[in-house]
Amino acid sequence: MNKFQLSLLLLVAICNLMTGRTSAMYHIVGAKLGWNIPPNKTYYQDWAKSRVFSVEDKLLFAFRSPLHNVVEVGKDDFDECKQENLIYTYSSGPLIVNFTMPGDHYYYSGVGIQCELGQKLHVPVVSRKGSSGRNSKTL
Repeated sequence: MNKFQLSLLLLVAICNLMTGRTSAMYHIVGAKLGWNIPPNKTYYQDWAKSRVFSVEDKLLFAFRSPLHNVVEVGKDDFDECKQENLIYTYSSGPLIVNFTMPGDHYYYSGVGIQCELGQKLHVPVVSRKGSSGRNSKTL
């Protein structure tokens, strides 16, 4: 395990300790791949399909600056990999995004042609229905 991966695991562990018992889940985007150019264009969407994202959950984008970034955009910009109606650009990694509202969230890497290569993620966030008392991370 390299230093970067170890640092990410420690970051998640510290976040879990700081938040105490909560129903929020930590989702490490892309699991072991992290936030990098994927092996295929559907990698991140396939990763997201097997998960439920709820209000209070957190996404951990594991990346190194300036090789990658995270751009938050609307659906049209997401579909076309463009930045006409940019919501926010996160340049420093690793990054934790907290979901405070339900709805669709769209992210991609705005570096070079990484979005066109599939480094993009649509996250549908749902309202939390009660609390399961879980305190864990999801890979």
